Amino acid sequence: MGYQFYHMLLHTSKRAKDVGLTMMENSGMNPGQAWLLDVISRFGPVKQVEAASILNVKLPAVSRMVKGMQRDGLVKRERSKEDDRIVLLTLTEKGEAYIPAIRKAWNDVEEQMMTGFSFDEKQLFKQFMVKTVTNLSN
Repeated sequence: MGYQFYHMLLHTSKRAKDVGLTMMENSGMNPGQAWLLDVISRFGPVKQVEAASILNVKLPAVSRMVKGMQRDGLVKRERSKEDDRIVLLTLTEKGEAYIPAIRKAWNDVEEQMMTGFSFDEKQLFKQFMVKTVTNLSN
């Protein structure tokens, strides 16, 4: 399969991203911001370095994103109550308000993407994707 499988995977990923962007375009939010809001919602309060690790991006990218999102009133930085040296990211009410729309857009993309797949095929596909990520992480 070689190149063909790799090419199909890239094409599928780009297409899913494009469809997701279309579904989110009215929110004025880009996918990176949506991912970060979701990470903070699921794991927060969270350190920037932890968010970068979960998102698999470099810390400076998260720092730049946080600055803009803080300016837009979506996230805030707060000192840890346990250790004043640690700064944690939390969602503002405005940031929290985006979470349902983000998750709905992602669910809509997934539903469209998986149309016509049986339950068993979806489970198998998920196993293949997890195995692929694991292989690429070694």
